[in-house]
Amino acid sequence: MLHRDNLQSFKAALSAALRTTNQADDALSDRFVELRPGTVATLESAVNHLITGRRGVGKSTTLAVLQRRAEERGARVIFVDVETHKARS
Repeated sequence: MLHRDNLQSFKAALSAALRTTNQADDALSDRFVELRPGTVATLESAVNHLITGRRGVGKSTTLAVLQRRAEERGARVIFVDVETHKARS
């Protein structure tokens, strides 16, 4: 049962479940909609990019879609989720 005492842990678990991970599956790619048309093509160019934005706007999802597209072209991709290391000093 959900009580005030365990509400924070419930919110944290729900947030973690909703976050995009480094695994971009077919369903994610199928339902992905670019915020601005051409964004993914721009990010695929061979220059450095800085992606910023508020929580939940699709930064990680965009990166996961880019990862999948790069892997489909034969590129090797390393995806580091720094969220898993945030508690480290």
